[in-house]
Amino acid sequence: RLPMTVPVLSDGDEDGRGWRTRFVMPADASIETLPDPSAGVRLRMLPARRIAALRFTGVDSDGQLDAHEAELRAWIGDNGFRPAGPVEHAFYNSPFTPALLKRIEVLIPLAA
Repeated sequence: RLPMTVPVLSDGDEDGRGWRTRFVMPADASIETLPDPSAGVRLRMLPARRIAALRFTGVDSDGQLDAHEAELRAWIGDNGFRPAGPVEHAFYNSPFTPALLKRIEVLIPLAA
């Protein structure tokens, strides 16, 4: 068993019909040392990448996530960077955490 880790990452799933949720494993864990996953769960090692991030607090509604994504995309363009993948969302708190105390991030991978 592992304790809950943060952030929990969410993005559109590969077929575009829903959400995919990913968990970041502890730094000292490896694919070989992690427990066997449950059915429907895959373990994958992702390569290092460059990410643009915008942190905010508040409600994590679709409208807020979309507004912050637009703000981050504008910053990326204004600063001469290029997106290299779909938007992701990072959540750091329990759903029971008051909105003003929640840490949420919009993440967009950048081209090298």
